[in-house]
Amino acid sequence: MERIEAAIRDYLASHLEFISDDLTFLKKEQYLENELGSPGFIDILAEDEEGNFVIIELKRTKKSSRETLQELLKYANLLRQKYKVRPSEIRLIVISTNWNELLAPFSEAYNQFKYPLEGYKIFLDDKNIPVCKERVESVEDLSIVNISPNHFWFACDKFSDLSNIISCIRVNLKQIGITDFVIIPFKTENQNAPYPYFAYLVFQRYHENYYYNININSPELVENIKPYKLDKVEDGQERIRSYELAILGLLTHKVEAEDVGDSNPDIFANFLYNKKIFSNIVKEGFFATDPRSNNKKLFREILGLLGSNIHFYSNNAKSDNKHRLNEVEKTIFNCVRSCKVWKEDISQIINSVMRIQKSFRLSTNVYHPGSGQLIEAILLGMNPEFYLPYYTIEIEFGNEMQKYEGRVKWDGTRCDFDEFLKKFYKGKPENYRRSKLNFDWRLRIEPDIMSYMGLRYSSDLTVIHEDTKRVYLDTVKPNDELATTSLSEALYIEDFIKANQQFLRKLGSLHYSDVVSFQ
Repeated sequence: MERIEAAIRDYLASHLEFISDDLTFLKKEQYLENELGSPGFIDILAEDEEGNFVIIELKRTKKSSRETLQELLKYANLLRQKYKVRPSEIRLIVISTNWNELLAPFSEAYNQFKYPLEGYKIFLDDKNIPVCKERVESVEDLSIVNISPNHFWFACDKFSDLSNIISCIRVNLKQIGITDFVIIPFKTENQNAPYPYFAYLVFQRYHENYYYNININSPELVENIKPYKLDKVEDGQERIRSYELAILGLLTHKVEAEDVGDSNPDIFANFLYNKKIFSNIVKEGFFATDPRSNNKKLFREILGLLGSNIHFYSNNAKSDNKHRLNEVEKTIFNCVRSCKVWKEDISQIINSVMRIQKSFRLSTNVYHPGSGQLIEAILLGMNPEFYLPYYTIEIEFGNEMQKYEGRVKWDGTRCDFDEFLKKFYKGKPENYRRSKLNFDWRLRIEPDIMSYMGLRYSSDLTVIHEDTKRVYLDTVKPNDELATTSLSEALYIEDFIKANQQFLRKLGSLHYSDVVSFQ
C-alpha cells in the first residue's frame, strides 16, 4: 500500500464516524486465510449497529477498479467461510478519491452482488486527511441494450428523398457522438396520408456524463440545451431526456425532410401496425455487430417489452437462469404501478415463483394503459381489442401448468349515456371535453367510473395437471372452495363493450369531438 493510502486507511480506522455513525471498529488489515487460493487482507473490518460485518476497502492507485471490487467480493466470501455468517450479515464499502474509472464497474457490481454495496468519494486536505465525502450512486447499467424512449421520425414524398434523409441522419448523429442507433424505413399504404415515406430513428441511451461531454464539445448543442435550464433540473432521468431532446432538435436542423415528429414506444407500435417496412433496416454500432441481432428481438427492445415500457411487458425465463428471473422480478411491475389490485396480485405470484424448488419455465405478458386512460382504452378496444388491459403469467413444470390471468371483469351493468353525463359531468358535454385535458381529474374519477360501469380488475388461476383442469376465480392462490372447471361463467370488459354499443357510440362521438379551451 502506498504511503498516502496507508495514512488514509489509518485515519478512517480511527475515525469511522467519518463514513457512518453506526460503525464500530473491529480490526485493521484483517487477515483471511483461503484454503483454495491466495489469502486476503481487509483494509478495515467494522461492525454496524445491526451486528453486521462491514468490509471497507480503499481503491489502490496501482490496482484496477475491477480488481478492487473483485477483492471485496473475495473478502466477503472468505469472511463467510471463517465466521459462518449469512450473506445478509455483510455490508461492503468501497472508498476512493477518484471515481472516473471506478463508477462503471461499481455500478455493475451494485446490480450483481448479493451483498449490500456502498461507495464514497472522499476529499483530502493539503495534508491528505479526509475532510468530506459524498455518497456515490450507481448508474444505470450501460452494458445492456437500453434504447431511449425518445424516438423521432422524418417524413418525405419520394423514396429518393428518404435515402438522402437516412444518409444525412447517419453522418450527423456520428458527428454529434451518437454511434449506436437504428433507422427503420416505413411506407404507408394510406392514400390520404400527407407523406408516404418515413425514416424512424431510435438510439441507445447513454449515461448522463457522456451526454454532458458531447454537449460541451459542440457549440450548437450548447445553444440547443439552454432552453432546458439543466442547472435547475434535479432529476437525473429528466436531465438525460433533455440532452436527448436537444440532440434530436439539432438533428432536425441538419436533416432536410418534409415533416418531422417526436415519438415513443407506443407510437412505434402503431407504426408497426399501420405501416410497412419496405427496405433494409439501417443498424450502426453494436446494433450492427451483435451476431444475435434479428428484427423480432430488435422490435421487442424498441417497444420496451423487457421493462422500460410503462404500458407493455413481455419476458420469459427458465428456473436455472437466475439473472433472468431477477430481471423479471424487478421489471414486471413497471406497467402496473398505477393498478393496485394487479400490482398486489402479481407481487404474490412472483414471490411464489421465486420460492419454487423444481425446474420450471416462466412466461409473462402484461398490458395496462395507465390510470386515467380507461375510457380511451375502452373506445380503442372496440376495434381492435389490443388496447384492453390484461396480463398472463404461465409457469410450466413438466406435466403441470399454472396460468394466471388478469382481466377486467363486468357485472352485467348497462350504461345510459345521459345518466353517465349527469352523474360525472353535471350533464354538460363541455365538462367532459375539458376533463380530457385534466389528468388529475381523470385519475381521481376513474375508480368511480369503473364502479358505475360495473367493471373491476380481477385475477384468476387455472391449474392444468395432465388431463385435469381446476380454475380458481378471483384469486391467485389455490383454494378448493373456489375451484371450478371453467372461466366461461365470468363476464369481461369485452362483454361490456358488446352490450353497451349505443352508450359507447355516443361516448366516442363526444370523446373525439373538438376539445374546448379553459377560457
